[in-house]
Amino acid sequence: MIGTTFRETIEENGSGVEMQGIVTDYKENESLAMHMSGKYNVVDVEWRIEEMGEYTRLTLYSDIRFKSLVKILSIFMRPVFKKRITEQLRGEFARLKELCERDN
Repeated sequence: MIGTTFRETIEENGSGVEMQGIVTDYKENESLAMHMSGKYNVVDVEWRIEEMGEYTRLTLYSDIRFKSLVKILSIFMRPVFKKRITEQLRGEFARLKELCERDN
């Protein structure tokens, strides 16, 4: 699985941006890490799963680096970017939690 490449299209406000990715690390039932690069940014991300008694903890680590003009804008717009990314992740984690806890 390490070395597997993929393309991801991220859609927001009616437009999409394609990112190219590669799996950089994988430990079954423990973690998954990827490196992704697109027109506007480069992202390194890792998800870790930990058993916590009767619960499971999912932790996300990410490093987002912007390219070109967006890199310059990010200096001034950092609070706005951070707020949008945080809100998006909260929504995604809430949806994932809902799906995991749903009765089948």
